[in-house]
Amino acid sequence: MLGAGYLALLLTVARGGYIACAASIATLAVLHIRTLVQPRTIVSAIIAIFFGGVAFSVLSDGSVLQQALEHVTNLFSGASYNERIHMYEIAIQAFMQHPWLGVGPGGFGPFASIHPYVIPADGWNIVNNEYLELLAENGVLGLITMSALFISVIMRSLKALMYAYNAFLSATLAGLTAAFVGILVQYNTFSILYIMHVWFVIGCMVALQNIILSKQHR
Repeated sequence: MLGAGYLALLLTVARGGYIACAASIATLAVLHIRTLVQPRTIVSAIIAIFFGGVAFSVLSDGSVLQQALEHVTNLFSGASYNERIHMYEIAIQAFMQHPWLGVGPGGFGPFASIHPYVIPADGWNIVNNEYLELLAENGVLGLITMSALFISVIMRSLKALMYAYNAFLSATLAGLTAAFVGILVQYNTFSILYIMHVWFVIGCMVALQNIILSKQHR
């Protein structure tokens, strides 16, 4: 599963995904260094990267591979970068106009449109930065509230890992915590708070925390 995951990540050619993966691996390195450096884990990663590169080379010509490398390594140019900068400016404008409560949940798209009731042909725009989108839609109070939620979940995971009595529970909670940190890092390059995957991860983390910290199992 680790090899398949690395292969899928390699083929996305997503800069934000690679940065998030590095953050997750760094978190695992801090929480479970002994598990991470097992030979089978390292071998799986090497095999996945090798076969991913081979598959990408076979399925595309040299020009496509070169374009992919340029896309990954060029962080501050390109259409996606320019679009993000434009959306960032609009988000900051919305925040400056409504600093405390923002323009309302889900309100950035209408704010960025020509008119709040005119839906663009390709759908409502998003900020592509969750923290700026929180500022634009929910203001300072909303960003503080969500940040407190995210920090409390991570801190409770660290507490639970200190009391973990079962290797499986400990490893699973460490993996979910690393995934959650990766999501938070990748939130700097996209904004999908209303898509359920982050809340599914949080729910699984809290469930494991409750199992580990319950008086019955201490």
